[in-house]
Amino acid sequence: MTEYNARGWYSPRLQWLFSPKLTVVCLGLLFVLTLFGTLHQVENGLYDAQQVYFNSWFVLLAGFFPFPGTQLVLAVLMVNLAGYMVNLLFSKTFMPGIFLIHAGLLILLLGGAITRYYAEESYVSLWEGEGTSVSASYHDWEIALWSRDGVARDVIATDTQGLQKGDVLNFEPAGIVVTVDAFFPNARAFQAADGSSPFASSMGISSLEPSPVSKDPVENVPGAMLTVSADGEPGQKVALFGEDTAPAIIASGGREWFVTLRHRRTPLPLYISLIDFRKQMHPGT
Repeated sequence: MTEYNARGWYSPRLQWLFSPKLTVVCLGLLFVLTLFGTLHQVENGLYDAQQVYFNSWFVLLAGFFPFPGTQLVLAVLMVNLAGYMVNLLFSKTFMPGIFLIHAGLLILLLGGAITRYYAEESYVSLWEGEGTSVSASYHDWEIALWSRDGVARDVIATDTQGLQKGDVLNFEPAGIVVTVDAFFPNARAFQAADGSSPFASSMGISSLEPSPVSKDPVENVPGAMLTVSADGEPGQKVALFGEDTAPAIIASGGREWFVTLRHRRTPLPLYISLIDFRKQMHPGT
């Protein structure tokens, strides 16, 4: 059994998978993908280039030529490196330096794979003296609601992904029901000349219109027209826009409620405070 396994491991086909020749082929494919991805970015933006060329298993070069995507090439390269390291480990002339270099490359590839599938990118924006225990998404949005009661803010939020006209959102345990009258993934907001508005809105929005959705989701600013009701009271019309600087305020059941459309928040396991920030310019550098 041992002899059969050894022969299987050292079979020509399997060893070609672990050979430096395949490493060179993978590096050549990555060069081609990087070239076409960079050219694609010029016309379509960074995000679209990442999705088409670098986050895919297969791609159509120039729109019609089938080609392995970056993820497939990197997956083969990881197998190639792992197998080559096993060969190094059991070779008659073991070279620790070469083994260590390949181990570092394999760790970099594994780290990139973990980041690709499990990481969530977000940011924290603070003024001096401010602090927070949440971070904000770059391109995902949510509708958030909270009341004025108490010092701590107890926020109830729901994701806007896939939100459509006619959807009903129940904000429990606040007892608030929100009906979506319209939702635009990318919108333009307008204000009446006389400042009047049929909506509750911090910006005095009189109407919202859809705008073409950008390929880069960071550039999209959504808008929503909602009917907010609670405790059987008549619904109130609310207009929310992603560039609102303050939440809309509605009154219900003798309480004031704040509702806003904002970048999706993610709770952090810590509290961050910005104590001091200094910007130094160095002329001539």
